[in-house]
Amino acid sequence: FFFSSRRRHTRSSLVSWARRCVQETGLKEFVQQLHDPKEGIDMKFVAIANPGLKKEPGYKYYDNAIKHGVAIKSALHYSEPFEGRTIAGVTIWLDFFDRTAVIVWAEGIYDLYQASLFDGLWIKENEPNQYCDGECKGKSDCKKSKIPDPFHNASEFDYIQYRPTPDPLERTTLPMAAYHCCNDMFYKQYNTHNLFGLQVAKATHESLSGIFEDKRFLIASRSTWPGSGHYSSHWLAENYGTWDSMIASISGVLNFNIFGIPHVGAPIGGFYGNCTGELLIRWYQLASFHPLMLSYSSSNTNPKEAYVDESAKQLIKNAILERYKLLSWMYSQMFESFLWGGSVIQPIFFSFPEDEETYKREVIDRTFMWGNTLYVIPSLIAKQNHVRAYLPNWRWYDLKSFEMVTDYKEGRTGEYMMFDQPLGAITVLIRGGSIFPYQRVATPAKVMNVEDLRKIPATIIVAPDHTGKAQGTFVIDSQGIKPHPDPNSNTYRHYSFTYMNQIFRINKLAGFDFHEQYEQDYFWELVILDVFGRNNIDFAYMIDSKMNKRELLFRRNYPSNSLIITDKNAAKIPMYSLESIVWGSAEQHNLCKFGINVEKVSYADEGKTMISSLVSSEPKEYQLKFDMKASILTDQIISMQIILNDPGHSPWIVPGVVDEKIRKTFKTNKKIDQSGFHISPVGKPFSFELSDPEDSHDIIFTTKNMPFEYVRNFMHLKFMVSSKHVFGLGERVNKFELKDGLYSLWNYDNNVAETGLPPGNNLYGSHLFYLLHLNDPKKWAGVFFLNSNPVDVKIQHIGCLLYTSDAADEGLGVDLGGRRIIKK
Repeated sequence: FFFSSRRRHTRSSLVSWARRCVQETGLKEFVQQLHDPKEGIDMKFVAIANPGLKKEPGYKYYDNAIKHGVAIKSALHYSEPFEGRTIAGVTIWLDFFDRTAVIVWAEGIYDLYQASLFDGLWIKENEPNQYCDGECKGKSDCKKSKIPDPFHNASEFDYIQYRPTPDPLERTTLPMAAYHCCNDMFYKQYNTHNLFGLQVAKATHESLSGIFEDKRFLIASRSTWPGSGHYSSHWLAENYGTWDSMIASISGVLNFNIFGIPHVGAPIGGFYGNCTGELLIRWYQLASFHPLMLSYSSSNTNPKEAYVDESAKQLIKNAILERYKLLSWMYSQMFESFLWGGSVIQPIFFSFPEDEETYKREVIDRTFMWGNTLYVIPSLIAKQNHVRAYLPNWRWYDLKSFEMVTDYKEGRTGEYMMFDQPLGAITVLIRGGSIFPYQRVATPAKVMNVEDLRKIPATIIVAPDHTGKAQGTFVIDSQGIKPHPDPNSNTYRHYSFTYMNQIFRINKLAGFDFHEQYEQDYFWELVILDVFGRNNIDFAYMIDSKMNKRELLFRRNYPSNSLIITDKNAAKIPMYSLESIVWGSAEQHNLCKFGINVEKVSYADEGKTMISSLVSSEPKEYQLKFDMKASILTDQIISMQIILNDPGHSPWIVPGVVDEKIRKTFKTNKKIDQSGFHISPVGKPFSFELSDPEDSHDIIFTTKNMPFEYVRNFMHLKFMVSSKHVFGLGERVNKFELKDGLYSLWNYDNNVAETGLPPGNNLYGSHLFYLLHLNDPKKWAGVFFLNSNPVDVKIQHIGCLLYTSDAADEGLGVDLGGRRIIKK
């Protein structure tokens, strides 16, 4: 939110216009105009409410409170409500320990909504606050009343040995002996005082939930207690228009994020006191990165709205636009905080707890992190055009230029750096390892709210860390609809992004109806930082959820060396149907691949079965494990299976692989080592070979000297066979012997002659079986891949050998974009 509020003044054109509209048409009609995007400016209206009820017989809500006896009781007269003084005059306060008081409050809020159509409530004076110090009898203007407290009140509370403030506990609030009553229980104000703000926020939240039902609303509460963040936002009360007060707002926002109230901010320019133009600009730049951004000040100060000072207006507008570029991502962070708990603004030592330098006051009082992604370094001193800041030992990028600022150095500590920050600029760094949406809002663009942002295509920024990995999330929901934490709810879509080994992936975490097409869930470019100069790039393509592949355009961004990937004609790239985006060079055989090594080998079934554990050549925390099993079933049949060993993953395996009758009928006394099947030694890259046991030079297939790799959810395999002739592979309209070309295996009604050109053709039967003619003219070998998924087969003859690559599925498989592919 960008929240602007002024009290009791008419110095700005916006306020004058609003008051004139209210006077001419009425408040309700004015708010309707605000809400209407055709007639107004499509904005929200938040009303300010104080929790006291004016003492006025005939006033509906006062009468109801008296009738039901739900006001906080006086310490002097236990049967009467306590009466204090506020701006409204003599005032009583509802006792929210009593359920009936919540109903009285809800009725008043509903009537206020009917009269004003507000979109939220800004609750003040809910400490509770009043003009008098405790009991106040007599004139209505008895500020700082000197009337002594009743004897029992004074003896019980005035002489306590400890006080949390230098002032009396009753200073500008209710008497400590005033009491609450609920279910025959009595609670004195001394014990319940700090709960009042939470009680008001909770009752207000319950009331607005009934009014707005599934629609989103705002509640901001000045007084809070642990748990308030579930019901309300918070602003850092009445601060001052000084540089020190702006600095203090950082620690205030950090504290309330620790307290579990992440939607928090401080009044820009201070509530009290005049603010210079330079300070106002710097404060807007800082507040653009506070969760709650608000302009809110006393009527006795100079104007602090963004549009008042002509000399500062453009610089302030630029700061606000920078916020709007990140607003969708900020909203995603807030949503996840709502869903899972945690902070959105945090000190940098949260991300680097072992770096002692991050605990120094120069660091934690003057900088902060947005999530674990953005490092905000503001200018906090008058006439300061250069800022010194500490950067932990990591890879950091500049948000404005996308250039790398510094990289991770093994065995080194962080460093202090100087950043140029002329008036109008703020330093924001991207932590390596982050992915986030970023909307390029042009300066002249009319962007008034989140709905306007939906019309601007997002850019997905990928900032790899020094290991080449990154991750992030993005939440998109219906405008005006309150997201429900139920993952089966369709009011929002929760996306997860990962990037590794030149593949950007999207996972759908929750909130999806996969029969729907979410037209607002799209981006128009993917920007991967610091790519050129490190990688050769020849192609980029996207893969959708149906495994269809489409080529994308790519270009280099100078001087950041970023890779920018877009669709043709700047078309939208839908996130709801996108599976991944892959880029690379012609020199690379494939992307996102992990070398697989042999970890151990054992034998079972009297040596007829070989069992091997395979592991990827990744660091231990990222290591993938596989189980390989090879068995000799008969003298002529050998079976091999490789399965990803992942407790959270159940691989698809075609059932009924081997008929047990075959085992019983065609028994064998051979061991697997005597079958011509061999694998590489322990500790070496995994490879296997099957040859004629009587002639080891007659190779059925071999993967020696060709890496066996894991690619996404499939296994990537190259192999060669010593044969000039191959037959089989599906039902098709073509010659019997298969020549070079692409052959598909996917059953469908398409009676078209095979050309060998992509896309390959297939008819009603998919048979991933091929027959090889071996060197011995009297010998043949058949190879069957246990696949029931769509497969492409590419055959290429190299000399007298048949070159094969990429066997598919959980047995042997790959994902190269369109379908699972086998190249032979």
